[in-house]
Formats: sequence, structure tokens, C-alpha cells
Amino acid sequence: MRSTVSPTLRFTHVYLENWRNFANVEVDLQQRVFIVGPNASGKSNLLDVFRFLHDIVSVGGGFQEAVRKRGGVSRLRCLAARRYSDIVIRVRIGTDNRASTWQYELRFNQDNLQRPIIRGERVQKQGRTILERPDNLDDEDRERLTQTYLEQVNANKEFREMATFITFVRYLHIVPQLVREPDRSAGKRNDPYGGDFLEQIARTGEQTQRARLQRIRDALSVAVPQLQELELWRDMKGTPHLRLITSVGATLGSIHGKNGKHSLRRGLVGYNAAARWSPWVVLIDLNRDENCAPPLRQALLPQPAPHMCFRVVVRAIESWLLGDRERLARFLSVPVNRIPQDPETLPHPKQTMVNIARRSRRRDIRKDMVPRSRSGRAVGPAYTSRLVEFAENHWRPQTAAGRVDSLGRCLRRINDLATGTYQGAP
Repeated sequence: MRSTVSPTLRFTHVYLENWRNFANVEVDLQQRVFIVGPNASGKSNLLDVFRFLHDIVSVGGGFQEAVRKRGGVSRLRCLAARRYSDIVIRVRIGTDNRASTWQYELRFNQDNLQRPIIRGERVQKQGRTILERPDNLDDEDRERLTQTYLEQVNANKEFREMATFITFVRYLHIVPQLVREPDRSAGKRNDPYGGDFLEQIARTGEQTQRARLQRIRDALSVAVPQLQELELWRDMKGTPHLRLITSVGATLGSIHGKNGKHSLRRGLVGYNAAARWSPWVVLIDLNRDENCAPPLRQALLPQPAPHMCFRVVVRAIESWLLGDRERLARFLSVPVNRIPQDPETLPHPKQTMVNIARRSRRRDIRKDMVPRSRSGRAVGPAYTSRLVEFAENHWRPQTAAGRVDSLGRCLRRINDLATGTYQGAP
């Protein structure tokens, strides 16, 4: 385990006596250590030593609290301990060049009142002992042995570098169920078991967040090769979740209907005939043709072929693009609150898109997407080109589908078509 305060220091050695299920263990630690073993073999107990030291020096912690939260000395002590029952923790902290810059040893037990009592505390720096307890002051006042010098600011000046290092040690033991269901750990911060793991990522800056998600994606892609992207999104309650965007392995064939809706409608019979043997996807805007999609779909294609996926965009393709609010706001260089929350309810999505572009901080966006005064046009000269650029390079369909139901249904049908499970859905 490393500290974030100093990139050069790290734990290089650990020695334990009577700690949990370890009667005695001693091991050198490399820069990266993998602990492998069956369930209940002590992997977590070994790692908890570092968390225990952190709890001693952390704000609001201390030796007594660190022992109490683990159930007391009797719960910490190895059941095999008999004649020599003291619990001993000894760690070395150093660098790759000097493995033992610091050495800290803590020996403790409990008194007749079952209070944790320090039997010994020692600090060495580069082999020289700078603290040895019990000392004369401890002999005069035995209550002093209920606290470590490590946790006391007025006593750890000579080895504060080591104490600070331990303060910044982080213990993470991620439990997948808690990451998947963060409501089970609602209200927790810095939960070592991952209850707020996604929230911690969400609180980071955009560049850091992107880098961390990329590392998670790279790891997951080993198990899920078709994984394309990993994104962080919040549900209606504001709870963060991870969304995996995968590829179904389909390839794009010929594109038809580039001459507008009327041309598309004229060719629909032919497309449907071709869909008897190969998969076809046809998209058409709802616009103001009907109040809802099913009547229009029934009127235009009452009997779709087995491999025909005929979907209606509610109400226009702009609605689908508006669904990815964050990426669209960045592309148009406008505040995200300018992008509507529910694009399917917009009566004129194209006009909404133009009005948003009109407020862009980028002159080229305004020039391309907003019609010139008295031109008589509804959109700018490069409006379509800009939408294509956004759709091809920035748009996240899976993200947009979370806000646009017709897009979500379309993506599910395309997935079924590509995987051979399409049954012809409404």
C-alpha cells in the first residue's frame, strides 16, 4: 500500500504476531503485491494491518478507537496465542533504494478491565532508535499507555514524516454488490468497501474522471471484448452508475433515402421486399404527421418483412441527438442547462437545436447552424454537416437512449436484428 503524500515512500516489510488468524508472519513487500488464497484464508486480515495503522493516526481515530471498531483485543488476537499473548505489528517504510528508512513497532494487549494497553512502542529512523516505550513517564503514569505516540501531534514531531505517510494510506476492498447497488451504502463517504466508489469518481475533474474510466474499461475489456465505452451517469435520484456500451458486431451496409422523407417513402416497398432475405433498418421522423409513432408505422408499412426493423423517430432526429445533453453542450459550446431534459416532448426539435446553436460561444457554430437574417431558411448553410459531425464523432446513443424512449426501443430492435433474435416488434 502506498501513500499519496510522498510518491517515494512505501511499505517494504511487515511482521505480525498473534494478529487475527496469523500466529506469526513476516514478509517483504515489493512495489506491487498480489495476495492469492481461498476464502477465509486471511487475505483481508493481512491487509487490515495497514488500515489499522491508518485508523490510529487519522482524525477522529486513535489507538483505542481502532481497537474498539474491530471488537476489542480479544477479537484481534489470534486464537492460537497462549503463553505469549501480546499482539505485535512491525512495519518498515522506505524507498526502492533504502528499504528501511523508518521502522515502527507496536505491541499491545489488554488490562484487567479489557482496555487496550500498549506493551511496547518503538520508532527507528535509518536504524537509529528515536522512540522506545514504555519510558520513565509511562512508568509514572500508566494511563499514558492507552495512547500511542504515533497519534499524538505533540509527541510525534521527530517521526511526523512517517505518521503523515500512514495518514494518507488508503484501504480499498471493493465489494461488487455495493458498487452495483450504491443505495445499500447511502450517506457513506470514503467507504473502503466501495459503497461510494462511483461517487468518488464522479466528484473528480473531467480529465481525471475520463482517465479512471479508461483504466476500468481497459480492465473490463479483457472479460467483455465487445466493450466499446464506459460512461458515468446519474439516475433520477442523482445516484451514479456505470453504463457499459458494447458493440453487437454488426456492419453497416448501403445507405438509402438521402434525398429526403418523400424519397424514403417511395422506396419503402422495395426495402421491405429486400428485408425478406437480409436485415434492413429504416428510420423516419414522426414530425407532425401523426400524434404518435404506431399509427404512422402501421399506415406506411402494415406488413413488415421478417428482417425489417422500421422505426419512427419521435419527433425528429434532433430529438435523439439532444438526448446526449453533456456531449451536445460541449460540441455546441453552450451551458448544459440549455439542452432540454426531455427532448421527445419538444414540438419542434429542429427549431430548438437552431436556437441552442444561436447561443453558442463559437462563432463558427453560429455561422454554420443558424440561418442568416432574411434568408428565408429554417437552418444555417452547414446545419446538416454539423449534425453529422456530432453524430459520428461525439454522440453517445446509449446515453441519449436514457432520455429518449424511441431511441432506446430502436437500439434494442437493432441489437435483436444483429444477433438474430429479432421477432418483429412494435
